[in-house]
Amino acid sequence: MLALRSMRRRPPTAAFRRFASVIGVFAFLALAGCFRGGEREKEPPPGYAGGLCLAPTAAMPQPHCVDGSVCNAERGFCYDPFDPCRGFFCGGSDRGACVVDAENLPSCTCFAGYSTEQYELLCCPTTPGVDDVCGVIDSSGADGGAGSTSAGTSAGIAPPDAG
Repeated sequence: MLALRSMRRRPPTAAFRRFASVIGVFAFLALAGCFRGGEREKEPPPGYAGGLCLAPTAAMPQPHCVDGSVCNAERGFCYDPFDPCRGFFCGGSDRGACVVDAENLPSCTCFAGYSTEQYELLCCPTTPGVDDVCGVIDSSGADGGAGSTSAGTSAGIAPPDAG
């Protein structure tokens, strides 16, 4: 009987439980701190601020948006007239930032090594190659322009479908 009593598993001590809890909290915080992107840098869906305008339908014969945003039909995107940069991330916070231009429309100011040469509202690398945001960057689109901003119109605001 004495041998069975000593072989039973002892419950963890309070100090061990505290230690395990602290390790668990630090592991959670470390994993949560490494998460990048979140809602801030996700591409908005069509019809919402930062996304493409929705195509005309029988009920809405003009390109339109659904969340109170306004469709800029000339440039093909939805934007919030009260907060024009809402939904526009210029390809990511490491590439550039959205600024409001003189017409109260979103525009991208790109950091060194990126430009809006290929897409007016995405900061794409100025060096040729394949980019996960902009797709294939050819040498003709690279202008070497550090800190360039979008001006004028472009064929689109999103990269082509890589599929």
